[in-house]
Amino acid sequence: MKRILLATLIFPIAIVAAPGGTMADPSHLAETWVREAVKLGKARGIEGLVAEVQNPAGKFWPAMPEMDPELTIYSSSYIVLAVNRPSKHVGMDHAKMPDAEGSPVLKKMRAFAEKSGHGWYEYVGTDALGHPKAYKAYLAIQGGNLIAAVLHK
Repeated sequence: MKRILLATLIFPIAIVAAPGGTMADPSHLAETWVREAVKLGKARGIEGLVAEVQNPAGKFWPAMPEMDPELTIYSSSYIVLAVNRPSKHVGMDHAKMPDAEGSPVLKKMRAFAEKSGHGWYEYVGTDALGHPKAYKAYLAIQGGNLIAAVLHK
């Protein structure tokens, strides 16, 4: 009886702590995904990384899209190579995508990532209606490509 009770108590904890986005802290998940994306890019090249990020059965696909980070791979010229969810942005040029001040936010992100290697970058962008919205992104550079896991604040 004690074993059944113990298993009943432990099993829900295992589900909550499971990898792949299930109930994980979004900030921790963003860091983990970016670090894993860098490793995967080194091991399998940009084509392998893009394929894994876009794979609905892959390790980067969000279990909870409304909460999990949006992982995006940008080329060195700010073309969207991959997004870890259905997106019309793949193939689009985001070089001039502005922050709330009108400055190209990806150029600022890239400069930050090149200087720091990786880390958190906070900015104010705009939502789909053009209203200011706070974001934070965990960034890294791999093979000249910018890897960003963005969270809504």
